Amino acid sequence: IVATVIINSITTYNTAYDSLYQAAGAEAYGCANITTGLLNEQDIEDLQNGNRSHEIGKKLNWTIDHKSIFEDHYILSLDGEILALDDNLKEQGFAIGDEFRMDEEAVQTLKDKKHSTYSEIYEFGGMERISGYAPIFKDHDSSKEIVAISVIDFDADIVAERTWDVVKE
Repeated sequence: IVATVIINSITTYNTAYDSLYQAAGAEAYGCANITTGLLNEQDIEDLQNGNRSHEIGKKLNWTIDHKSIFEDHYILSLDGEILALDDNLKEQGFAIGDEFRMDEEAVQTLKDKKHSTYSEIYEFGGMERISGYAPIFKDHDSSKEIVAISVIDFDADIVAERTWDVVKE
């Protein structure tokens, strides 16, 4: 009976963990995609032309202010340079122009399919993260080129915490 309970608990944990990880990734990339609408055409043109913007960062604060489960929201160039960032990421010690680690496989999928996606869990900047990536298209037109990437992070600890909540019930 004890062995059955242990096996059942492990199986439940693994199944719940995988489901919650996928849900967190989908939530992060869905919101990263939706919040590209915070940017106007001038913002996108500025990003495309390499203009780093503190004003865009103020718009990104809206996401974190309205959805406390997210850790931070920022915009990266296609090669991983921070173009704009919210106040939470600033408080973590990052600044416009810094290089930020990206899940290369996820970003390649985003570029190839022109579709939002999410990362594997990874550690960067002293935190384990799940990043949702959404393409930012020139003129908000998905038939045009991707000029930047909108990124929203979860603290990956949320997956383990919520998994334990499921297993305990």
